[in-house]
Parts: sequence; structure tokens; C-alpha cells
Amino acid sequence: MTFNELITTNWKFQTRGDPVLEKMLAQAKTFLTSIRKGGTQRRLSYLGTSGTGKTMLAKEIGDKAGLLGIGWTAFKYWPLLLDRMRPDGGLVAGRVLPELAQHKGLLILDEIGMGNDVKDFGLDKLISLLEVRNDRWLLTTSNRMPHELEAIDKRLSDRLYRFDGAVVECITMSFNERTP
Repeated sequence: MTFNELITTNWKFQTRGDPVLEKMLAQAKTFLTSIRKGGTQRRLSYLGTSGTGKTMLAKEIGDKAGLLGIGWTAFKYWPLLLDRMRPDGGLVAGRVLPELAQHKGLLILDEIGMGNDVKDFGLDKLISLLEVRNDRWLLTTSNRMPHELEAIDKRLSDRLYRFDGAVVECITMSFNERTP
């Protein structure tokens, strides 16, 4: 399969003519092109309402990125990952952040707006992880909007826009409410 075929065909993510979904898919293609060409866009974030397909599209981008030869894609659900990083998270607690920082492929963090303790552990770990991934591919999703993430901590929203990061606001009808 050629690269052009990879990004133009066989998408499970269906836009059904919805302009927001079209924008999400267009940005996915731009991000994959940047990955393939070693471009400057290192970050992509899908932020918005539940049920819009953010996680589904993120997983599909991860699958396609794996075919580009950049290494395997790591998909992590942030609230569960955060639990593994807590001091009482077992033997892996101290290794999780360094392992993800060193991961050479695409890292997908799903639901970064959840499980964050605004005053303590979760927020610090998330910002640290976003900071140490500066030169690596990163895709994030959240049910929170950019202004909501900024209200948690300005550093959080700032890190999403670094390295030509694209932030797509995903406010549209839930998948369950769409008609075929």
C-alpha cells in the first residue's frame, strides 16, 4: 500500500458530511503526513464533547502511523495510566513516566482531562510527560475544551500547541445520535 492510499482510503472513521468530523479527519491526514515526512507538527489534540469519535479516530491514526515505520504506537488511557504512576501503583510506578518519555513511536494519551488532581499528583505528572515528549509524536484526546484545560493550568494548554501542535475542537452530534 502506498502512503497516498494509506491516508486517503480505508478509513473506518465516517464523517457523513459533518464539517467538524471532516476537519478531524483532515487534521489526521495532515498529522500522518508530518509523521511520514519528519515534519514539524509533533502534536495533535482532539478536544470536545463526548461521542464525537475522538478516541476512535486516535486509535485509527495510531494503526496507520504504525505502518509508517516509526515504531509501534502506545495507546494509554490517562486515568488508568495515572493510577499506575501513583506511589502505591506497584512495581511499575517509578518506571511508567521514563518509559513513555523514551518511547520512539507515537504516544496517544486518551482522556487527559480526566483523573487530574488539580492541586497535586496527576497534573504534575501529565505536564511532565507532555514536557519530556517535546521531540516525539504525541496525540491527545479530552472531553474538555481548550479553555477548560487552560483553567486547570495554563501550562497544560500551552503544551498542546507546542511544536506546531494542532488542536481540533470537536463539538458535534454524538455518534449515537447520527443517522446513517
